Amino acid sequence: MSEGLAGPRFRSIRSRIFTGFGIVMVLLVCLFQFLAQVASGFIENASTVIAERYTAPMAALEQVASARAALAAGPVAQRASAAQAIKAPLDEVLAKTPKELSAPAEAMQADYQALLAAAQSGGDISAAQQAMAGHATELRESLLKTAKGSQAEYVDTSTQNATMIFVLFLIVILVGVVGWWVSRSVRRPIIGLMAALDRLAEGDLTVEIPVESRDEIGRMATALRSALEGIRGIVSQVATTADRLTTSSTGLTRSSSDIAGSARSGADQAAKAARTADEVSRHVSTVASGAVELDASVASIARSTTEAATVAGGAATTAADTNRIIERLDASSSEIGSVIAVITGIAAQTNLLALNATIEAARAGEAGRGFSVVASEVGELARQTAQATEDVSRRIEAIQTEARKAVAAVGSITQVIEQIDSYQTAIATAVEEQAAVAAEMSRNVTHAAGGVEEIASDIAAAAGAAGNTTRGADETQNAAHELATLAGALREGLVRFRY
Repeated sequence: MSEGLAGPRFRSIRSRIFTGFGIVMVLLVCLFQFLAQVASGFIENASTVIAERYTAPMAALEQVASARAALAAGPVAQRASAAQAIKAPLDEVLAKTPKELSAPAEAMQADYQALLAAAQSGGDISAAQQAMAGHATELRESLLKTAKGSQAEYVDTSTQNATMIFVLFLIVILVGVVGWWVSRSVRRPIIGLMAALDRLAEGDLTVEIPVESRDEIGRMATALRSALEGIRGIVSQVATTADRLTTSSTGLTRSSSDIAGSARSGADQAAKAARTADEVSRHVSTVASGAVELDASVASIARSTTEAATVAGGAATTAADTNRIIERLDASSSEIGSVIAVITGIAAQTNLLALNATIEAARAGEAGRGFSVVASEVGELARQTAQATEDVSRRIEAIQTEARKAVAAVGSITQVIEQIDSYQTAIATAVEEQAAVAAEMSRNVTHAAGGVEEIASDIAAAAGAAGNTTRGADETQNAAHELATLAGALREGLVRFRY
């Protein structure tokens, strides 16, 4: 039994029912005793009443009869005194006779007066004696009859009282039996409910309610059964939820750990990428500066090439004029041919380097450095071309000296100069295209520098976001641990229940 039911203030329903029926039985017993006392008092009162109302007049009548007998048997001289002796008992008869029966006693008083008068006068007292005796007999019979009637009435009343007392006794017994039956019929289902509630208080949700009655206790048992089924379902659902919560918290802990590790790794990689992006940004800025300088250099080369083309055109005109003048330069033609061969080789190499420069420029990126090398080579070839031109000039002077020997050679020189003019024009066109490419490359590199800076900024922001993700993953992991702790506590709280 639970502590609340075992407390000092607990009173069972059985004790309450017994208390109620006990009070009723005590009242009935008190009523029984009261009726018994009333019956006893009634009997005693009846005896007293009969003794007072009937026995006393009868005794006085006997005294009157004895006095009359003494009067009749005594001498005539003493009749007056003997007659006076009758007065006292006769008065007692009249005084103690009930009023409803006092007529014969009053008649006896009249007879006594006649008897007294006859006795005092010495006359015949027999008539008065007979009249008094007749009235005495009548009074005696009335008293006896009335006494018997009263006695019968008292007997009937006593019988009724006894019957009532017996019936009351039976009622007391019946009340006790009914109280025991009611207590038993009420106590048995309540004991079943108490046992079920004790098991329920201990956490046993599998208990069965043994009450099947249709009274209030049965309805209470039905309601308790329904509530118990609901609690059993709720506890089962809570236990399932706690298990799932434990599993989910474990998975969440693992996931948050993985996320935290990935976030830390991502943060490290983002930090490295940010540093690399900064370095790339610096390099791209340097390349952009070099591209600007290269653009300026290519523009300068283009101007120089244009001027060289102009000079070559002038040289062609001069050669034509010289062709008319130095028809006799045949002796120096072989040497001029060698020089022309050198110039041709240099032009070929210049053309090849120009093509290489174009290819290198198309590759862009870090290839700008290669383009710078090609540009240097172009400069070197231009220098060699200048040296060869100077050599040609000297040899032309020699040819002019031997003009007459160089007529045929001047014609060849004219053709070579025309070819050089064509090559210079091609070089000028290529340089112009290379200048456009260099300008476009400069713009692209500048734009790339801005993009790299944006990328570096984005990578830095990504690194910050990765740091925030790491902190969020740590917080999620802590929350998952706390959730697992709560799930464990909930599961421990459900251990005491059997469902």
